[in-house]
Order: sequence, then C-alpha cells, then structure tokens
Amino acid sequence: MSSAWLYGVLGLSVASRALCGRRGGSTQVDGGDVLLGLIMCLTWAATGSDPGAVWKVTGTHIGRAHIVRWGLVALVMLVTNECIHIWLTRRHGRWMVRAGVNPGGAYLALRHLSTGRAALLGLLFTSSGAFLEELLFRGIISEAVETVAGHGAALIGQALLFGAVHWLPMAVRRAPGPVVVYATLMPTAAGVVLGFIAHLEDSLMGPWVIHWSLNYGALLIAVSRRASERASA
Repeated sequence: MSSAWLYGVLGLSVASRALCGRRGGSTQVDGGDVLLGLIMCLTWAATGSDPGAVWKVTGTHIGRAHIVRWGLVALVMLVTNECIHIWLTRRHGRWMVRAGVNPGGAYLALRHLSTGRAALLGLLFTSSGAFLEELLFRGIISEAVETVAGHGAALIGQALLFGAVHWLPMAVRRAPGPVVVYATLMPTAAGVVLGFIAHLEDSLMGPWVIHWSLNYGALLIAVSRRASERASA
C-alpha cells in the first residue's frame, strides 16, 4: 500500500488546522503539527525509508475483520466516554464551566462554524492530532520500552504515560475527584486497548483509525449539542 494517501490526509489535516487557526485570529504555528513533521523527517533521514512504512501505518493488509474490529472498539469507547461525560456534567457541570473544560481543541477551533461546516472540516482537522499521539505512544514510546523490558511492560508503560498526560491538566486545575479519575482512567484504558490492537495487528493503522474516530465522534456530539442548545434558547 502506497503512503501517498497518508501524507495527503496528514497534509490536508495540517492545512485545515492552520486555516482554522488563522480564522480564529491565531498567528501561532501548531506545535503538534511541527513535532509530527519533525518526527517524520527524522525517521526518513535516519532510515532512508518511507516513514509511513517504518512506523507500520502503511504497507499492511486491511480486511473486513479489521474494519469491523476497529468500528466496534471505537463505538464502545465513544458511547462509554459520552455516558461518563454526561454523568460528570450533571454532577460537576458548574466547575467544568468555570475551569474552561471543553470537548477538545477541535471543538474550540471549529465552534465558530455552522454545524455542517464544522462536521465536514472536523473530519480532516482531527486526523493529524490522533496520528501524532499514536505515533508517540503506541509507536515510539512503546517500541523503546519493549526493546528494554518486553511487550507487557511496553503495553502498560505507554498506557500509563498516556493517562498521565491527560491527568496533569485536571490535577493542575484542582478538578473534583471524579473528574480527575475519569481524565486518568479513561485514557489509560484506551491506551491499553489501542496498544493491544497495535501489537495484535503489528500496525499503527488500527489505533490511528480508532483514535481518529473517537476524536471526530466527540466533535460531532459537541457541535450537535451546541446546535440543540441554540435552537432551544
């Protein structure tokens, strides 16, 4: 499988993020996009090979079983996440509003658009961020730990680090206990599942597609909820 499509998707994603940033009044370059480009360039320079193939995103067979597995995992995780989020909003909604807790960077960047445009542009917007996190956690970190301590340690280690990255902002904001627990355990559990799939399929394609689907699904739910609130106002 050629990697041209991968670079096309990532390029369009980076372009959409830059465009939304400009429309929102920001002149800063997205640090995540810069890091992603740097990793891909360094991978090519160090190996002389296609980064998409080196990190096992492209060049792997995708069958019906893969698609069904990815879809089911993404659906279960998205529904679980949304149910917990609704419960937390009912119990700690006031704190979440005061603290500026939001559905994510994609929502903040696209909230000024209509629901249809946000949904369309969001499909591209959410791809590169999900790709970067999979490349870092299920790719670079996992492979580094596995080389030293084996697959089991790599699976748990990358998941704990993934959870810690999401825990830190809530801890800094002194979030209520249930919010901190959710912000820690949900990403950690997701890291275990995505890491297992990466190992099972020997590819980052599945984890990336699932992660991308989760981010995009969360965006769709957020913009749909906003549209309903505006209609009922």
